[in-house]
Amino acid sequence: MVLEFLPGGDLEKLIMRCGKLEERAVRFYACEIICAIQYLHQLGIIHRDLKLEKTLINAHGHVRVGDLGLATLSNGEKQQDICGTCYYMAPEMLEEQSYDESVDWWALGVMLYRLLTGTFPFDAQDEIDLTLDILGAPLYILEFLSSDAEDCLTKFLERTPQLRLGNQKGCFPSPMHKPFFSDVEWGKIFNEELNPPFVPLLQNVDRFADESSLSKFSIPGNSYFPPID
Repeated sequence: MVLEFLPGGDLEKLIMRCGKLEERAVRFYACEIICAIQYLHQLGIIHRDLKLEKTLINAHGHVRVGDLGLATLSNGEKQQDICGTCYYMAPEMLEEQSYDESVDWWALGVMLYRLLTGTFPFDAQDEIDLTLDILGAPLYILEFLSSDAEDCLTKFLERTPQLRLGNQKGCFPSPMHKPFFSDVEWGKIFNEELNPPFVPLLQNVDRFADESSLSKFSIPGNSYFPPID
């Protein structure tokens, strides 16, 4: 399998540099990830390990959902096996219940929370306490978040899968219609016609470079900058 060259790092590295992102930047990344998730689900695929480290940035600043190593072709059937990264795992998976594509929407909620705040919605020193927090601890919404962001996060991080935002059989089948995304031009998102909030500054990048020159690529410490609107 040959994959697209993605020299801009991943969203985890970006958040480690920036601490947290403005809502407009998070909205942009959320939209591109939503398009990717919906495409996978239309094909009957559940990713099952969505996280910032697997959301990669291309040379133009757009993101790609990568690493389908734990993905499964569900064909609409419930799944049973536990897999993924605990911080991003949905409650129903942690409780060893059968689950569907809603686990991907929970993971997106965790990703957005981390991008918006710089922290995880549920955190603990060990995996047992982390699991207990995911299963039952209250979700704290920080005061600086807008009401639209709060609404989006609470509905993605809904513990009941049938009530979770994105669940095609539930109460909120499409995240695209939530107020947080009300001003989004989805056609332009899908066609990558909007300016990304950050663009990697790459040195010596040649799209036809051979393997020996790829090892010489470098990304400076201040490699991200906001484009001019």
